[in-house]
Amino acid sequence: MFLLAALAAPALALAQSPPATTTANAAPQPALLAPGVISAGGHEFNVTLTPDGNTLYFSRARINWSQITIMESRKDKRGNWGAPQVASFSGIYRDTDPFISPDGKRLYFISDRPGAGKAAGDYSIWFCDLKQGKWGEPQLLEGPINDLGAVYYPSIDENGYLYFSANQGRDSDLYRCRVEGNKASAPELLPFNSPQVRDLDPIISPKGNMLIFSSVGRGNTPGSDLYVSFKQGEGWSEPKALGANINTPGNEGQAGISPDARTLYFTTARLVEPAPRATRADARKVESELLSHENGLGNIYFVDISGLSPDTL
Repeated sequence: MFLLAALAAPALALAQSPPATTTANAAPQPALLAPGVISAGGHEFNVTLTPDGNTLYFSRARINWSQITIMESRKDKRGNWGAPQVASFSGIYRDTDPFISPDGKRLYFISDRPGAGKAAGDYSIWFCDLKQGKWGEPQLLEGPINDLGAVYYPSIDENGYLYFSANQGRDSDLYRCRVEGNKASAPELLPFNSPQVRDLDPIISPKGNMLIFSSVGRGNTPGSDLYVSFKQGEGWSEPKALGANINTPGNEGQAGISPDARTLYFTTARLVEPAPRATRADARKVESELLSHENGLGNIYFVDISGLSPDTL
């Protein structure tokens, strides 16, 4: 999970973050998602929402990735995100990369839990089906998809095409396959994969016409940036980097798309510039800084992408 490690660069309030803002003739600016609630003092990444937008799942990890857990947060009557709880199917193994299907009836995720016949520490794709309003027991997605070694970041469109990334040595490429019931077809590489770059963590829009993913080596920045490709007939457009309002000289990754495809969620460690404190810190102040969302670890941001199209890049 090299991108997760790269994002590990350098007070609890239930208020929801303000909407991402924009000004005339300016790109929308990302806003921190629920600071102190969802974006808190640990590694937070991956966002997926139920179709009604009222329940959100994300991942939270220890600093050394020895534990990764899928968390669930629900909106209250005021529209604020509530304190996250461990998802009903998570909390024992390293579970991450949740994604809810467009119809809301299935949640995909990856896990190193036993039962996939892989080496310890390798991830496979699992899923839970919604039964009477609750997620059922996790099931392994069957088929050759899990023969690729470690697989990451499943997302599925309304046509049943599942997109994901897989590591082959130090390279990472993007694939898709068709899912029918509990089984996936043979994976196919997406056309813009290249041995010179590492593409990973793809997220497909509900209609299957827009793919956003992380890439290392495509641009001139040393870290990872977010790229987008649009469906063109049976093929895909040449990936282009998202704008400077999203991509920074640091690392951006772990994208998520809202059910209406108008909001992008992503993880980044926005730099906090070194500066003297206004007053001398005591031990309590130092501890609160280390546990805050400004401690240099990755946080979840969101931004309006309703105007994103091939003509705007």
